[in-house]
Amino acid sequence: MLNMCMKYCTYKSTHPTGFWYAGKGITAKVESGEYKGSGIKFKVTCTHPGFEFDTWTTVVLDKFATELEAFAAEELLVPLEALIDPYCLNIQKGGLKGRGCGHSLIFRMINAKKRREAKAIKAARKKEREATAKERQRARNKKWADKIKALKESK
Repeated sequence: MLNMCMKYCTYKSTHPTGFWYAGKGITAKVESGEYKGSGIKFKVTCTHPGFEFDTWTTVVLDKFATELEAFAAEELLVPLEALIDPYCLNIQKGGLKGRGCGHSLIFRMINAKKRREAKAIKAARKKEREATAKERQRARNKKWADKIKALKESK
């Protein structure tokens, strides 16, 4: 039976080709082989021939009583410098890093680009609406000017 005092762990999944993924998980799932990682690059790599899920070896590096301790260890396990390694499949540094609100640099760049594009589209639409509104105002002014001119001529 699993020692419930050590519910969380840090692990490293490696492939014979040298690719690796490291993270924090629930000890029971990692030790049973049910869990080897959840990173997007890791999952995509596992879909390629020769990189199937069962070809990866996962080793529990350390066990922890609390999830916060495991996050702290993960931060040391996957520092920012590790992301430079071409064989590393992690896309962001390890640790708590604001789970649920923080994203990797890649996703922040993509989201920033989307926000800039959306802002440009919004600005273009606003400019178009303003131009249309000005054109309508000019048409109304011309219509009133023509009515006033017609009234003056009829007198």
